[in-house]
Amino acid sequence: MCVVCKNRFFQKELHRLKVFKAGLYQNLAFGRSIYLCDHCLLIEDEKFQATFSKICKKLNIKITQQNIKEIILNGKN
Repeated sequence: MCVVCKNRFFQKELHRLKVFKAGLYQNLAFGRSIYLCDHCLLIEDEKFQATFSKICKKLNIKITQQNIKEIILNGKN
């Protein structure tokens, strides 16, 4: 299920992200992860930022939609 829109998809259709050691990483093969659909990744809205603010509140960094796009599309952490 996508954490932003709450729609259900097959797991292979979603982007897997994990908050781990003060960072957001893609495709870590262990532990609990969060999933994001392509539609929510591409549209810019306040719901996206609010969702990731709640998820990453333990981190001392601000995660923006642009940061997440770079992680998913370019493989940067």
